[in-house]
Amino acid sequence: MTGSEYTETMGTIVCGYDGSASSKAAVAWAGKLAGCCNSDVVVVSVYSWNPMVGESTNQEMIDQLRTEVESVLPDLEDAGIRCRATVETGDPRSVMLAVAYLHKAEVVVVGSRGRSQLAEILLGSVAHFLTHHSMIPVVVVPHPSGPAD
Repeated sequence: MTGSEYTETMGTIVCGYDGSASSKAAVAWAGKLAGCCNSDVVVVSVYSWNPMVGESTNQEMIDQLRTEVESVLPDLEDAGIRCRATVETGDPRSVMLAVAYLHKAEVVVVGSRGRSQLAEILLGSVAHFLTHHSMIPVVVVPHPSGPAD
């Protein structure tokens, strides 16, 4: 058997997506890994319910997030990757971990920086949380422009 005949397989890859440049890089990286390992990708966006706005505004934000996360699927599908998107509500740190366990993920892929620096300061980084609390391997994809100052 030659190297080109051998294909390693891996289970599901769960990838966090919040629309940031880091999360877009994470989705691309997850797609490359899935292509090499014949894996499925579940792209997850998490909305933190905002009690300061009404129910309809929160729902509009969830619908907008769903449209945004679904917009990354065609690139994966064009590469032959089996994928789907899901939008969940709650604390992004614990929700990402729960979704990974639910899908029996073999790896979780996230970007190094999210969309909101304020949320990162107040809540802590999703990547940091996952690397300290996950029993599943976590890949943290660097921001395309390099490290934060």
